[in-house]
Amino acid sequence: MVLQSRWAQPFDVWAAVRRAWSGVRDQGGGAEAARTAAMRAVKEVWGGARVRDVTALPVPALVAGAGFASPAQWADAEFEHRWQQYVADCCDRLEEALGAATGDAGTGRQLLLVSGWPLNRKQDAELAYLAQYEQHGPAVPFGGRRVGYGVEPGHAVVLAVPRFAARHAAGHTLDDRQRITLGPELVAGSTGPDERDVLALLRGAYPYLPADAEGDGAGARPTAMVTTARAVWRAAQLGRRGAYSGPDSMEVYNDLVVGTYSWVPTTSTPAPQPPRWRTCPSTGPRTGRCAWTSSAECVTRPCCTGCTAR
Repeated sequence: MVLQSRWAQPFDVWAAVRRAWSGVRDQGGGAEAARTAAMRAVKEVWGGARVRDVTALPVPALVAGAGFASPAQWADAEFEHRWQQYVADCCDRLEEALGAATGDAGTGRQLLLVSGWPLNRKQDAELAYLAQYEQHGPAVPFGGRRVGYGVEPGHAVVLAVPRFAARHAAGHTLDDRQRITLGPELVAGSTGPDERDVLALLRGAYPYLPADAEGDGAGARPTAMVTTARAVWRAAQLGRRGAYSGPDSMEVYNDLVVGTYSWVPTTSTPAPQPPRWRTCPSTGPRTGRCAWTSSAECVTRPCCTGCTAR
């Protein structure tokens, strides 16, 4: 109705209302203050907007046509009335959802595994409120995350959050199932979660934790499954290096541009330091850092018995 060009970016009204409303309610403000903030947020974009396509207005009309000097003046009033009504309806839905979430079904706390940590990117805005809750256990590596035109290491953490916050986070990330993992609920009256539950969730993101290394001891050896997997991986790696050799090879690209180096551990005792670690640059020119790929097997762990992870 009001876009000046077919190429103009549409205004996400629902997102603007939700952010403004949540900002007030998160700080302890009341329903009326939250509604006022939502109206103000939309008014900054649509206040005084002129309708450019009257045929796009829904029917039936909500504003009577009498008393206006022109059809254009009536169309502007009709549009203003509709977006104000929409904002009010959105606030009513949000208040209803908040009341249901904080009712009897929303009491208690629940563990939550959150990947893509820290939540400081623009696409994390709807989950950023989770940062206020208590973290349990260490932050563990979890792949990479895109920032601008580059990629930086990602992490995952376990948080103890109210039950309604856990439901919201899980529902908001249905299209990205690795983003949020629901854990067990905390026992009522307990001071904190069971450490075994925290470690089980963390192993779902990173299968080998510092606590596991301490338990395995310095003399731990790879199992037959890991030894076989490494042999297959090492042979494939050597084959790729043979196929892509020379100054313009894919290996050189990975080394110098992507900043990724791959090493397959040997089974000798002690395992020698790989030559590539001694000769490769400390960081990639484009990314300013190195990313290393290794392999490990997680056995007799609560979350992934007998699995092999890379």
